[in-house]
Amino acid sequence: MWATRPQWSLYDEVYRIINEWKPEHRYRGRGCEVHHKYKDDLRSFIEEALEKRGLKKITVSKEKDNIDILVGKEVVVEIKHSKNGKITENVKKELIQRVVEWQEKKYEGVIIVLVGKIEKNEEKDIINRVNNIMKKIQPQPSPYLPMPSQTPSFRVDVINKSWAQ
Repeated sequence: MWATRPQWSLYDEVYRIINEWKPEHRYRGRGCEVHHKYKDDLRSFIEEALEKRGLKKITVSKEKDNIDILVGKEVVVEIKHSKNGKITENVKKELIQRVVEWQEKKYEGVIIVLVGKIEKNEEKDIINRVNNIMKKIQPQPSPYLPMPSQTPSFRVDVINKSWAQ
């Protein structure tokens, strides 16, 4: 009997790379400037990591279609930054709206990266909101049909790289 190898996924690879990333600095300054510094830092790290893994042909774009970082043509990386521990309600609502838009545009998934100083309860709130919206936008399996043995067609994960954790 032959062992089957798990299917390689760019999403999973990017997820592993982001988990390895440590921001070079605790960037300070105005909100927008700091956001761009984290974005550039992470984008460079992803590019270098993909190259080291022999995946040079995969493009890592920034600021395309209201996306912070786009890896390949299917993995969205969205950075959320806070310097006071909180993320505003408007930013959270906008994030969830964008997750729905990205799902409709058939991206493989979204990795939300929390940076700066973000309180644990803010992380939990974002995770809860993501879980709630995923229940609405992902097709639910029928109790009468066998479960498919594949990963969901659209995924969202939250990675906390905040120095407040």
